[in-house]
Order: sequence, then structure tokens, then C-alpha cells
Amino acid sequence: MAAPILRGVRELLKHANFARVPRRHRHKKKWAATEPKFPASQLALQNFDMTYSVQFGDLWPSIRVSLLSEQKYGALVNNFAAWDHVSAKLEQLSARDFVSDAISCWELEPENGHSATLSPACSPNLRCFTFARGDVSRFPSAR
Repeated sequence: MAAPILRGVRELLKHANFARVPRRHRHKKKWAATEPKFPASQLALQNFDMTYSVQFGDLWPSIRVSLLSEQKYGALVNNFAAWDHVSAKLEQLSARDFVSDAISCWELEPENGHSATLSPACSPNLRCFTFARGDVSRFPSAR
């Protein structure tokens, strides 16, 4: 009785184009493929938060924001070129020379116990322009 049923099933499989999958092509589903995946960047941020929040304390949130923010570029002016023309062009773009701003602030505050002389690391011939705080605009490319 079982033989005619088995023959009928085999014929049905032949007509339905169901091919048996050989044992060597069967595979067990991996557990790592079924578990939820976390992006590598998220794991890295979690590791950074655990490690550096202990080291930097209250400063870590602002450091983390600055690391995740877009880069802010500066333009260092070549003193051996037409620096006055380049400086005027950068000022038209509303960029500020933060070195001369720092020097002028340093000279205005000699009453703090600091002498009015400049430190040897800060040259008055140095010109470096950046855009205002929060503005991450890019400078035009150099010729």
C-alpha cells in the first residue's frame, strides 16, 4: 500500500520540477547572521564614550561634538607672495585674521601681570585667516 503512494509522490515531484537538494549543499543558518547587527561606527562611539568620558570627565561631550563635526579650515598667507592682495581678498570673504586679533587682545591686557611683549612663538608677520565661529565655509582654491 505504501509503495503506490511513494510512486505517486515521486511522479508528482518530477512533474513539479522539485529537485532534491543534495545533502552537501544544505547549510545550517549561522547565529551571527540572525542576531541584530550594530554598525562599526556605533560600536566605536560607544567604546570612545566609555573610555574617554572617564579620562576627560565634563569636557568629553564638547570634545565628542568637535570630533564629529565637519572640519573647519584656515588659510595661512604666504609672506613671500603678494600677501596684502591675498589678505584683502580673504577679508572680502568675511574671514578674520585670528593671529592679529590675538596679538591685539594681548597688547590691550597688560594689567593681568603679563608683560606687553609678544611671546617668541607668535610672530606679528604671521597671517592666518578663518571664518567666524560656526561657519564651516571653504576657502577658494589657491592658484
